[in-house]
Amino acid sequence: MCMDERIVEGWDSGAVEFEGGREAGCLTEWNKSFMKLPVVFELDYTTELATSIDDSNVRQQYEYGDSDIVSVVSEFVSEEFKAIEEKDWFDKDQEDLTLQDVRQYLRVGWPRKECIMEEVMPFFKVRDDLEIENELVFKGGKCVPPVGMQTVILKLAHEGHPGMSSMKRLIRTSFWWPGMDKMAERTVRECGVCVSA
Repeated sequence: MCMDERIVEGWDSGAVEFEGGREAGCLTEWNKSFMKLPVVFELDYTTELATSIDDSNVRQQYEYGDSDIVSVVSEFVSEEFKAIEEKDWFDKDQEDLTLQDVRQYLRVGWPRKECIMEEVMPFFKVRDDLEIENELVFKGGKCVPPVGMQTVILKLAHEGHPGMSSMKRLIRTSFWWPGMDKMAERTVRECGVCVSA
């Protein structure tokens, strides 16, 4: 039986069982194949986690120019970061496959730990603190920027050479991402003005 003819029978924290009893390893691999197929699967969620997830945003898509993105980002970021352009954020978000995986896991449930790709593991460790609002990922009320926007945020926070502690504190008011503190420290260490001060 071809994959596009199979109906998903169950869901077990990352393993998907197709009709005929064949398991499709990890959610990540199944998800990649699934996204390429022009078919609709009927899902029967069988775990408590899956039935308790509010999937009202699953079908919600956003496009460049959607004022909701601007308002949500503006609501959660401090004045120093308002210079970030929505189009830049949107473009970088579309390129960030890790953040796309995180959003998908937040919607349908996280797979088993051994099925998590290395780049997603830092998010898996804090998965209970993550949430989605208007297609943006948040950890404890702090926006998780796409990888391509992290250097922009660091540059904006470093304007005026505030020093390492102040820079980290400023970034933490609005954002969180894995390795954020180390990136901020490296930015200050590599700055000639900050090093000579």
